[in-house]
Amino acid sequence: MKSLLKKSSILIISALFAFAGCTDTSDVYTIIGGSNSEEMGTVTGDGNFHEGDVATLVAEPKPGYHFMIWADGSRKNPRKITVSKNMVLMAIFAIGERPNNGDDSEDGEEIIDPDSQPIGLSGTISESMTLKDRGLDVDYVVYDRLTIGGYANVTIEPGVTIMVSSLFGNITVANSASLNISGTAANPVVFVGKTDDIDTGSWQGITLQTNSTDNHWEHAVFKNGSSGSLISVMEGSLSMKSCIIDGSEGNGIDFWEKGNASLIEDCIFKNCKYYPILLSNNRVLSALGDKNDFFGNGENFIWSNKNAFNIDNEEYVIRKMTVPYLFSEGIDISRNTKVTIEPGVKILMGLETKFVVGKDALFKAVGTSSEPITIRGDEDVAGYWDVLRLESANSNSIMEHCFITGAGMEPPGFDCALLIGDYCAMTLRNCSFTKIGSDFAVTVFSAEDFAKNFKFENLTFKDAAYKNMSDVYVSVGYGIVEGGSIFDSLEYLADMLK
Repeated sequence: MKSLLKKSSILIISALFAFAGCTDTSDVYTIIGGSNSEEMGTVTGDGNFHEGDVATLVAEPKPGYHFMIWADGSRKNPRKITVSKNMVLMAIFAIGERPNNGDDSEDGEEIIDPDSQPIGLSGTISESMTLKDRGLDVDYVVYDRLTIGGYANVTIEPGVTIMVSSLFGNITVANSASLNISGTAANPVVFVGKTDDIDTGSWQGITLQTNSTDNHWEHAVFKNGSSGSLISVMEGSLSMKSCIIDGSEGNGIDFWEKGNASLIEDCIFKNCKYYPILLSNNRVLSALGDKNDFFGNGENFIWSNKNAFNIDNEEYVIRKMTVPYLFSEGIDISRNTKVTIEPGVKILMGLETKFVVGKDALFKAVGTSSEPITIRGDEDVAGYWDVLRLESANSNSIMEHCFITGAGMEPPGFDCALLIGDYCAMTLRNCSFTKIGSDFAVTVFSAEDFAKNFKFENLTFKDAAYKNMSDVYVSVGYGIVEGGSIFDSLEYLADMLK
């Protein structure tokens, strides 16, 4: 009898697999041989067999690697199996060559103490289950790719550590399944790549691709993942509270167009090569609480690559963070939407982009004298972005204590920093425009609508391209106001701009 296997032995929990080409009425079964990394080694000898046949699987390491163990704890290599059912056998390879790649003896059996070994997870989990803290340094090991599918709800209890052993390893929540992580401050749930690999990019991360909104993560730590994003929310909704994303070869977390969030609060995003948060759905902005923190990231912004705020009756809120928001495609607020920007927010606009507030929108950007709202170019230079275009006909729309800098592109831009559209009934108060790169500071589409609807107080404009020509600052349609000769209110604006 062989001695008790220690840390090199790993158990695997059964998962549900679908095998193509098998039927319930046949005595033909499928044996699948897998590898934790095909770069390290492969398995030969698998295939379809009749019941009672003997399948011989061989784990064959590639140069520079060695076979360590089968995922179910056996060290036999080659491995002979009398076929009686469908099976998946995963070979675990590791770095470094060794003269003996397994145990090819025919006598004796390994004795494995299940309480002292991590439990392996692979394939598809299609029934609800709870992963409990087993008191080990690593409680569970994910080999290659793990899918939580169907209507399964997987709950992870406090103190659990899950290691993903493959460089290409990934956990995907699919179909209508959900993943709930219930750590505590004292006993967080930890996800990590191979424990002997402290480099970022040692596993591929977690993907939500589910129509479930029941994904609540609290006090979880995600470390050293992905060349893309450590967490990707492709579909479904996520709630994250008091979680840490620490180390990614790409971004920290990204939200695709169909991905959403109900809450992201009191989280730390650090040591990501690129952006800590990437958004392709601006609805997620409202879920971002003001207690999140960001540091050590290559591009330390919250990046939105979509300009649209366009869902009817949707309320968007942009809160102050310790980092700016980058809208690389600009901002376009349209339809019957409500957008609120809170004091202290800093917004960076992409090159040659526009900030547009549409006719039917309700827009409130109200800063304070001590915490103004800043809107500037990604590069803080004159004329970097195009224009602030205001068209809201809602008289409750307002901008106050806003600092706008770097707007005003020359043609083909609008050749002004502020464009006031037809029917605009907004109020601008205590706002300043600087580093204007265009000929004109302001363009008014309709002088009559401007005089009747638009309200302003204490606006300042500095550094327009024609700043030494006192009569060329305001254009009305395609004409130029010279000395303020159209309406009293427009004359006041023209005089103020001199």
